Amino acid sequence: MGGSFGPRETHEKPKSRYDSSTLHRTPLDMNANGPLAGRHVVVTGTVQTGMQRKDAEARVEEAGGTNLKSLTKKCDLVVVGDVGAGKKKIEEAEEKNVVMIDGATFLRICAGEEEVPPPTQAA
Repeated sequence: MGGSFGPRETHEKPKSRYDSSTLHRTPLDMNANGPLAGRHVVVTGTVQTGMQRKDAEARVEEAGGTNLKSLTKKCDLVVVGDVGAGKKKIEEAEEKNVVMIDGATFLRICAGEEEVPPPTQAA
């Protein structure tokens, strides 16, 4: 007879390209200490080729941030995409003195490779 379906002979953990430590965690657990924790973020435009706004918004939440659709008093960070960034949102962010970052900076922050700029908006 061929192979056995019984217990493995080795006690080594199977190698996987997925991090199993996050598979059963709730979104709150995943982002409570993320790089964007406590930040209110507006994403405008396409962050990078192939990453639509909805994908960038998912990254914001995974990194602990809260997505906003418009620049409210709560907004303290605007991610300005490389393509299709809203001119009105950029002008509004400038008027309200809200920190703006480009798509590459956003991705480095989400990856933990760069610090989030401190808010400049008056409280």
